[in-house]
Amino acid sequence: MYDHVLVPTDGNETARRAAEHAIALASELDSTVHAISVVESAGAVQRDQMRADPEAEAEEAVGEVKRGATEAGVEASTTVREGPAADEIRDHIAEHRFDLIVMGTDNRTGLDRVLDHSVAEDVLENSTVPVLTVPNPEPE
Repeated sequence: MYDHVLVPTDGNETARRAAEHAIALASELDSTVHAISVVESAGAVQRDQMRADPEAEAEEAVGEVKRGATEAGVEASTTVREGPAADEIRDHIAEHRFDLIVMGTDNRTGLDRVLDHSVAEDVLENSTVPVLTVPNPEPE
């Protein structure tokens, strides 16, 4: 049922936790894990502008997922894309046949949630396949 599991990651702790869940699930179900990281477009005012080398960090983030999957005996692939994160993840989902998306969420509430709609919320609201969200252990 869940042969291809997509894991969006930026390498943060919440994304790592989501990847651990995806890998464990894929191991039990004999599935493939597909990791994706998105480098925000040059015009976007996002966290990527505060990073020294966003492309290298994106490669490291997906590489970390792939290493974890390989250690668990799970087949894995990686993709790095450039553009608005939610758009690129949704486009990647549309271009491939994923059965499940596993991604972290920051547990934002109140005004923070209204002003800064999260990538996870966007994917969850617009996905045509099931989305498993893994919460941040420490709410912001």
